[in-house]
Amino acid sequence: MCSDMDRWEEKYRQAEPDSVGDADATLRSLARWFDGAGQALDLACGAGANLQWLHRQGYRVTGMDRSLEALKLACRQPDGRQFRLIAADLETTELPHQCYAAIIVVHYLDRTLFPAIVRALKPGGRLFYKTFNKNLLQQRPGFNPDFVLEIGELQRSFGELKPRVIAEPDTGNPVNSWVVMEQPETPAAGKDRA
Repeated sequence: MCSDMDRWEEKYRQAEPDSVGDADATLRSLARWFDGAGQALDLACGAGANLQWLHRQGYRVTGMDRSLEALKLACRQPDGRQFRLIAADLETTELPHQCYAAIIVVHYLDRTLFPAIVRALKPGGRLFYKTFNKNLLQQRPGFNPDFVLEIGELQRSFGELKPRVIAEPDTGNPVNSWVVMEQPETPAAGKDRA
């Protein structure tokens, strides 16, 4: 029996380098929120389509993924040699504090990472987080419910960040929820930012 990781490795091993596709359409539509100044992190970056977009926005980009096969594809992106790519188990990797002007997460859900994501954003840094919500279970009842959000969960989970754009659920695609949130310039009084 194949593990989940084995299935991802095989998926990326079978992919053609030029079949990576475009960056997430929602992310592209939100370009005005991502000005390209500073460092950006794409968690669970896969084959690097969102990294390519972030790099072209002007960011210095870091991509993290557990799949070595995905990272090999990310290297083959047109600007892939400019990417900093890290093979890491996201469930155990420490993120640097106040390092990133932008963090992107698309279709990956590990709730234990939420506090680390908040800490990794610089003051004024922006988070784009998009993943499946419980509406997906109506279409795909066999999908693991641990990997879908409750409606409104992103905004509640990142409550110490300032909401900029919220779609929980996305009206155009109700199986997805997404947010753009911003790290306040100064931490809220009484909140431990360490």
